[in-house]
Formats: sequence, C-alpha cells, structure tokens
Amino acid sequence: MRLVVILLFFVFNSALGQGWMTDSVLSSKIPQKAVNIGLFANKLPQKVDLSKYVPSVIDQENFDTCIPVATTYYLRTMLEAIRLGITNENSDVDALRYSPSYIYALIRRDSVKKDCKTYTYIEDAMEALKTKGAVKYEQLPYPNCNPDLSKFKPETNSQILDYVRLFSLIDDGNKVIATKKSLAENLPLVVGLQVNVTLKKLGRLDWIWHKIKEFFGLEDEEFALWKPEDANLIQGHGVCVVGYDDTKFGGKGAFKIVNSNGHRWGDDGFFWILYTDYERLAKQAYQAILPKIPKGEMKFAGEVSFLTNQFGSSFDQFSSENEAEVRKNYNLDSSNFLTSYNFKEPVVHGSQFRFFVKTDNDFFIYILDENKDEDEVNKVFPDEFNDSDFFKLNARSKYIFPLENSWKLSGPKGREKVVFLFSLKKLDINKYQEELNKLKDVAFDRKIKMIFGDELISQDLIDYDGRDPKKMKFLVSKNHKIGSIVPLVFAYDHI
Repeated sequence: MRLVVILLFFVFNSALGQGWMTDSVLSSKIPQKAVNIGLFANKLPQKVDLSKYVPSVIDQENFDTCIPVATTYYLRTMLEAIRLGITNENSDVDALRYSPSYIYALIRRDSVKKDCKTYTYIEDAMEALKTKGAVKYEQLPYPNCNPDLSKFKPETNSQILDYVRLFSLIDDGNKVIATKKSLAENLPLVVGLQVNVTLKKLGRLDWIWHKIKEFFGLEDEEFALWKPEDANLIQGHGVCVVGYDDTKFGGKGAFKIVNSNGHRWGDDGFFWILYTDYERLAKQAYQAILPKIPKGEMKFAGEVSFLTNQFGSSFDQFSSENEAEVRKNYNLDSSNFLTSYNFKEPVVHGSQFRFFVKTDNDFFIYILDENKDEDEVNKVFPDEFNDSDFFKLNARSKYIFPLENSWKLSGPKGREKVVFLFSLKKLDINKYQEELNKLKDVAFDRKIKMIFGDELISQDLIDYDGRDPKKMKFLVSKNHKIGSIVPLVFAYDHI
C-alpha cells in the first residue's frame, strides 16, 4: 500500500520543468504584426492541424528549457518541414530536428549556472535563430546543459529571416483571431502561457487511464483538455501552438498545443486549451518569418486593387463594384519608365479608399506616393497608426490597407503617383523617404530608381499583367541575382 501511495505522489507531484520569463520592455522592442480582424474573422477555415509537421514529442525533464524547446526543436523544425513538404505521413520529420541545447546555451543570461535551471526569454531565442541559426539535433542531442559552443557550427540556411510578435503583455489585441490566422497561413507560433498545477493533471496517470479506456472503445473528448480552473497561476511556460478547431468541446473551440513532457502525457504529448482560457492565459505570441531562401531561387507574384466608394456602392462589401479600372502603361518615357498602370478614370477628392493586396510569397510591404505639383514623397504605409515600422505579407494571403477603417483622398489635387514596394527584406523606409525628398525637380519614377538603385529587381524580369481591367498584377518568372524589391507604380488624376 505504501508503494502505491509513493507512486501516486510521484505521478502527481514530480516537477515539470517550465522556464519562460517575460519582460514588457523587451517585448515592446519587437515590432507587432498588425491583424485586420474584421477582414479575417469570418473567412478563416473551421479547423487547422499542423501536427503532421511536428517532430517526436520531447521531454524537457526537470529543466527550465521550455523556450529553446518550443522555438527551436518544435517551431524551427516545423518551419523546415513545411518548407520542404515533409510530414510524418510521408517521411520522417525527425531527420530535420534542430537542437534546443544549442539555443539554450546561447541565450541563458546566468552564465554561472550550468545546470539548465535558468529561465529564458522568447525574444532572446528568436533573435538567436535570426542572427546565429541552429544546430542539428543529431549533432547536439538533448539534454546538454553546458556544450562547448565553439565545437558547433549552425546549419547552412538555418537562420530565420525575422520574427514579429502577435500580442504581448503590453498589447492584448484579439489573441484568438491573431493566432488562428497565423495557423491558417501554415505558420505555427510560440506562446508564453501562464500555468499552474492543474496542467499536471494531464500527466502520465491520466495518459495511462485514457489508453485503457481507448483500448475498450470508450471515448473521452475532454481527456486532453487543460482546465486551468481558478488556482493561482504562478508559472510561465513556453509552448508551440500547432492547430485549432472551432467545433471542439461542444463548439467552444480550442487550440492544439504540443507540450514538452514527452509522448506519455496528454494526448500523446499534445493538449487542448479553450479559446476563452487562451484569451486569458496566453501572454505572448511570436511568429517566425520563414527561413531565408537564396534570392536567385525566388520567383514570385502579387496583385493590387484600388477600392473606393466614390461610385456609390457599399464600402463594406469590397466587391468588384468598388474596384477602379486600370490600364497597363505602354507609353514609357523618362518620367514613366517604372509606372506600370494608369487609372482609367480620375478619382474624386474626398473619396474614401482602400487597397486590396494579394501575394503568393512572403514580402514586406511599403507604400509611398507623390503629387506631381507638390514634389514631395509621402509615406502612406506603414503610417502613424501602426505599432511597427513594417508590415509582413505572408504567402498565399490577402490583405486590405489600411487595416482598419479607410483612407480619405485629401491634399492637393493633380496627378498622383503611388508605389507599392514588395520587398524581400525589411527597409528603413523613413530613411529612404528622407533621401527621396532631397531630390527636387526629378520625376517620381526616376527618384525611386535613383534612391533604391540595384535593390530594385530589373524591370526586364518583371511581367506586369494588363489583362484584368481591375487588377494591377506582377509576376517575376525568371531567376535574378540582383535586387530584392519589386516596385509596382501606378498613376491617377486626383480631381
């Protein structure tokens, strides 16, 4: 009897390592990704499950390594599997695994401790993946609390391009929609959860009991649902969110999370959290921008539509009735050699307008414009209402700018030109704007060419499609070795 009591005590009270620390000042330095809640809330799929890209569930044991496990072992490995199209159904994702031990050794701030008992920050881990990259798991298995980093070289192309926060302690936003949208874009994310002892109830004893019931054909939908209750939330835990299902648990909806307590825990290492609990307990979320790909291998496409209510149609519908007709510009000269499209009709002063943007690839997006008579380049987007100095377009996604409400055509009337810069890298757009405005009595096209120079992909490699009367489209179908920006320039008369 005493042996049974000791066993039960071990199962329920064995320490589960956590390890997430948060800092609102550190978090505030990371640009936040804006999410157009109104556009996406009703257009997301009912369920998404990226667990087929998850490597074998790892047990972090009694160590404070949840952040390196969530960011490197899970997130970075999953991004590689998604990029290569490798799943546990058609191959072995474990062959792609990255080592959490390497990242942990890089980011622990207490250099004295060598026992994996130092809490870490998500931001530090993401920055390390961006600037250093990662080492393969087979080179440095887990756990290894004190590796000699000089003996390990990060894998080629293991760096992420960048990372953004979806929400944090300082800006809640709509956590559920932001997270669902990320997953719908095939992008898992790392989340800092506030947890307590109730998470242990999904441990090994519950797992064994579930397997027994499963053997006898008894279903228990809620066995892997974390029920936080109202116990004190005293620990921080970093996890990787890999799916969601609006229909789960009587239609309440829940997120699917891969944990780091081994596969004999929860639902073979996974658990669920209701949307309502997630909204309350998820304190930070970070999304990685997909791995770098050599520029010469990139081929990409996108399109822009100009939506306005000047024609009397409902502005809330964003239908084809709202789209201005455009014509491809065939009359190229020294002042128009970048301008790809012209509006068929002028745009009336005071009209409300928005841009509808679709892209097949990952881009950073910037919008500049100039009135010919004013000779001043203005930054349209990102604007002063955005938290960050850039906005990331994700592949196979649709966006509306501005993200909320609409813009109003104001300022001086006359000939207007606008450039959308689809960039493969982040730009210091404020600095570029200053340089552009130092050029006086120079045509807008030439200003763009002079200031951005070889950063622009050659016009000879860009096909601007003029077949659709309401879409401004571009396609880069050839390899390029120079340039990282596709400029889409169009002109219209402001009356």
